[in-house]
Amino acid sequence: PDKLLAGSFEEVRARHVARFTETNLHAALLSRTSVGNVVVDRERVRRMFDGREGTVDVIAIYEVVDDKIMTARFKVGSPVF
Repeated sequence: PDKLLAGSFEEVRARHVARFTETNLHAALLSRTSVGNVVVDRERVRRMFDGREGTVDVIAIYEVVDDKIMTARFKVGSPVF
């Protein structure tokens, strides 16, 4: 998770607006672990990949400061069709 995809609030918003237009988008939270201000989620996401519906496992790592997510990193597995 070391490739910057969005560097500002506006860029994050644009990515989310585009993603949430997918009618079959669904994420299931499988587990959550936190230590101090770091939260790690494991999710299974169903969405479209090049016109085909599939699922993908995602690890999300959030750093929280003053009740706001300051950094978010994602490790995304390979889609399963």
